[in-house]
Amino acid sequence: MECTAAISNIRKTDTNPIIKKVCDYVEQNLAQDISLEMAADFAGVSSFYLSKLFKEEKGETFINFISDRRLEKSCQLLTETDLSIKEITADVGYNDQNYYSRIFKTKYGLSPKEYRKEKQK
Repeated sequence: MECTAAISNIRKTDTNPIIKKVCDYVEQNLAQDISLEMAADFAGVSSFYLSKLFKEEKGETFINFISDRRLEKSCQLLTETDLSIKEITADVGYNDQNYYSRIFKTKYGLSPKEYRKEKQK
């Protein structure tokens, strides 16, 4: 029984190499348009399989993962740089500054400008 539990724990901490490859790809291409199909092609698997695998491994959809990574990266840029909100919007892969500001505020409860002000205190 203990052996099964140990294997199960190893399995949980061991990231699937396909997921690792795709996550790295997303990190390097946040400013680009990234689709599930593009990521699947990059990883050499079908988009259906990647979607299923992503949900199993990460517990979230591929699109949510990208959105979260973009928002996290924008937080870092807001805190560590003097880039304008418009520049940050583009750097993290959003074409529409209003859309970016809206989803940022939904996730963090502050606008990007308010977030930056808070972090500079």
